[in-house]
Parts: sequence; C-alpha cells; structure tokens
Amino acid sequence: MLLIGVALGVGVVDTNNSSAAAQSMTESPVASAAAPTLLHTVLLISLGLAIFALIVAAYMLLTGLGWATIKNIRSFDLLILTFTLVMPQLIAFPINLLGWNPLDYSP
Repeated sequence: MLLIGVALGVGVVDTNNSSAAAQSMTESPVASAAAPTLLHTVLLISLGLAIFALIVAAYMLLTGLGWATIKNIRSFDLLILTFTLVMPQLIAFPINLLGWNPLDYSP
C-alpha cells in the first residue's frame, strides 16, 4: 500500500509539474526536462515494486494456507466480490499514467 501511495503521490506531483511546465513553455521556450523524467522513473519503479509485492503476497497466501482453505473463508469471497466491482472503475488511472486520455473514445 505504501508503494502505491508513493506512486499516486508522484503522479499528482508530475501532473502539477507538467501543467506548470506547459505554462512556462508558452512564456519562455527554455525548460528543464530532468524533473519529469525523474518523476516518471520513481513512478514506474514504485508501481513495479507494488505489483511485485502483491504477487509475492498472493504466492505466500496460496502456499501458506492452500487453495482449499482459502475457498472456505467467507471474507475472501467478499474480497473477490469487492475487487470485481471496484477494478473496472480504477482502470482510468493506469490509462492516464500512460499519457492517454481515458475519456477519448475515438478509434
């Protein structure tokens, strides 16, 4: 969760910096590109580490308890249901991080 929080924080800072850089580009053509590159690097590293940590946690859960035990836990069923309902709403964040517009439906 900490790594995901870092990634979201860097994404917000990057968005603020990119809008400020766009305004400064109109005023002066000389701009520094080092800060956005560093922010994107931190963002990608923290997201990669968060995904890796989730995969390791799932592996440890499956090897520690076993699939038969996990299927009998009722709170796990609710977790899967919540995950299924929330994930389609969160897909706009990765699309926005890739630089695409999540509201652009043109082919």
